[in-house]
Amino acid sequence: MKELATRGNVEPGDRTLLEREYDGIDEQAVTSLFGPQFADTLSTLNPGPWHGPVKSGYGFHLVRISERQPAQPRPFEEVRAQVVEEWQRERQSQANQQFFASLFKKYDVQLDESVKPLIGPLSEVVR
Repeated sequence: MKELATRGNVEPGDRTLLEREYDGIDEQAVTSLFGPQFADTLSTLNPGPWHGPVKSGYGFHLVRISERQPAQPRPFEEVRAQVVEEWQRERQSQANQQFFASLFKKYDVQLDESVKPLIGPLSEVVR
């Protein structure tokens, strides 16, 4: 750790497909990349010095938080495509559930107990 503080920019550790530095990344993205335990640990660290080792799903890391910024809502136009996609996915899921529920009412369907956990919410319709 002392070496990092005095030498500045060094390339210790193994190479990975991950970026060396993440700028402006939010907690949700950190959780997605490194896991919830890693993100929780980062939230307790102060900006400035190097910290670690901090464990993630990839191994152990030395981390330095340069600054913290309060979360800012993203402009709607920036997230519009994602919102529309999620809305469409939810509508399709609802339509599928209604369709299968109508099939279950129309036909005498009997499910083997071992299959019910695999089909998810539809098992509730069959009860």
